[in-house]
Amino acid sequence: MHFSYVFLVFCFTVHRVTASFNKSTAAECGEEKAAACNAFAAAGDATTAASGGIYTDAEEDRVYKGAPLSILYKQISGSVLACCGEEYERRRQVNNRACLARPYVIIRPINTQDVARTVSFAHRNGIEISVRSGGHGYTCNQLKEGAILIDLRGMRKVVLTKTRKSSTGFAAILGPGATWGQVQRKISPKRYSYPHGQCRSVGVGGYLLGGGVNWLGTYNKYGYGAEQVLRMRVVTANGTILDLTPGKTTIHPAYKHQHKTWLKPDFHNDLFFGMRGAGSSLAIATEFLYTIHPTPETNPAVVLVWVTNKQDLWNIQAAGTGSSKYSIAINNEFAGDFWNSFKTRIVYKFLPTLLTSLKILHRSGDVPVYMTITDISGTAGEFTEPVAAVRYLQSYGVKVTYDQPILIRALDSFGRYLYEMNIDEQEEQPPGDYNLVGANIGGMSDTTALERVFFDDQTFGTKRKDNQKFRKLGCDYCFWTIHIRNRQLFLSPEYPISTNTDRNLVTGVDSNLVCLFKNRWSECPKQVIRVKKEMEETLNKYKLSYSKYYNYPSCDSADWMFRYWGSNYNQLLQIKSYWDPENVFNFCQSVGSTDNSCCPFTLTNPQGPPPG
Repeated sequence: MHFSYVFLVFCFTVHRVTASFNKSTAAECGEEKAAACNAFAAAGDATTAASGGIYTDAEEDRVYKGAPLSILYKQISGSVLACCGEEYERRRQVNNRACLARPYVIIRPINTQDVARTVSFAHRNGIEISVRSGGHGYTCNQLKEGAILIDLRGMRKVVLTKTRKSSTGFAAILGPGATWGQVQRKISPKRYSYPHGQCRSVGVGGYLLGGGVNWLGTYNKYGYGAEQVLRMRVVTANGTILDLTPGKTTIHPAYKHQHKTWLKPDFHNDLFFGMRGAGSSLAIATEFLYTIHPTPETNPAVVLVWVTNKQDLWNIQAAGTGSSKYSIAINNEFAGDFWNSFKTRIVYKFLPTLLTSLKILHRSGDVPVYMTITDISGTAGEFTEPVAAVRYLQSYGVKVTYDQPILIRALDSFGRYLYEMNIDEQEEQPPGDYNLVGANIGGMSDTTALERVFFDDQTFGTKRKDNQKFRKLGCDYCFWTIHIRNRQLFLSPEYPISTNTDRNLVTGVDSNLVCLFKNRWSECPKQVIRVKKEMEETLNKYKLSYSKYYNYPSCDSADWMFRYWGSNYNQLLQIKSYWDPENVFNFCQSVGSTDNSCCPFTLTNPQGPPPG
């Protein structure tokens, strides 16, 4: 009801990177290959089975751009799956339904050597590559027509370890193909905390390489996920394996009889800096060492509030920055029949009626909105105390719908229960069910740019007359989160990340509006794009600064590179030139790219690409 839009904000972030060797996956990959082989042999498709290069004569003869695929079958320990067929289509699917490109072959590596051999093969033969981990994304950069797709979901290592490399004494060794749900099941948030994708099916790789934010509290408490990366192993554009740590690049030899060498990074080749924020443009990460905090992740309290005018909005921002104890976000959700769980559907069926009833009783003409308020103090436990949180909000003039402790606690308990149902269901949701369009703007000093839409827009505003207007436009599910920045922890400035941190902005406002829809010919994407352009025009009119988060792409902006990476972009170009001079890792809006047409739904193409 309220949490679901928060976790879904992160559910569709772009994930394009990689992970480490996990022996337990080798057997699983072998089983998958055997099943695929049987299925595709019957269908006449070229498909491999088991490691060691088992293929038919027809497969051995298959050549793409002059390169025999039999080389990959023989060299790769993971699976090699050529187009096309049922299993191929299952692996090709990503979350965004609008992503239609069909790679020529899908490689699912199980270790770093598999990735290096695949990249070397593609590089030698001039074949395009694309990379995926979780497969969530507003764009479709995970897929390229006729390319080699490196599918990192076979690299899912999750190991908690004690190490002096971490300031907390704890770190996790993570493969890029692991999902955050898999991480949480092995490193329980009831005991440990760390920035993560709020949606459990989000992949580790893309989340961390794109920056990694979590607006339920861990961002304000710990910062970006990329800042927690202590070490990573990567494969460069020519297939070289590197280990990256602050101030040191270790180069693995191409042959066993050779020795490792070292490089002291400088401005033009600091790949550790570049990977933490722009990584998918520079190399493929195959393993992360990630900081883990030995304290539980604190769940937010859920509060229903009235926001009837600008002063109410300003009071919420003041509360969001007024104390080091709390992190605050405003949430609007538009759900319809999106959820499949019977209990959840019943709730959402009657929710619009409940909100309308409250609106009538309040006599203000406004729909109440949900807020999450999270205790981010060092002594916080597993749950934020809801009554204390409400009293804190009231001290800043925030208008809550319920003042009685029993009702405050009941609403909070109900919210957390509904959130768990929704997040469980989302993890099992099949990819490719919905098209996706979003409008993300971050690093704003205040709420000026969004106030007109927040109050008066008849689809998403609090003064809307029809709670079902979004459905009439063809949207199946929308959420709008307004996050109040209140950062408490900044790591060593000696080793910054390449993400545009708005010069380490301490307080500010971030906004993310996202809609999911099945009917690509509906008005839904047009409405979201219109809202985005209105906000940007307001910011530009008043010369207000703002940024974009790389994992929520800026689809129509010519200055996208500076919105993602700010003043770091010129350095990223030099790092790109050093490690990837032939632009092997290229896609729309990658470092060095001039392509600005990667979002499926834009002002000039509001219905997206033609169906396949």
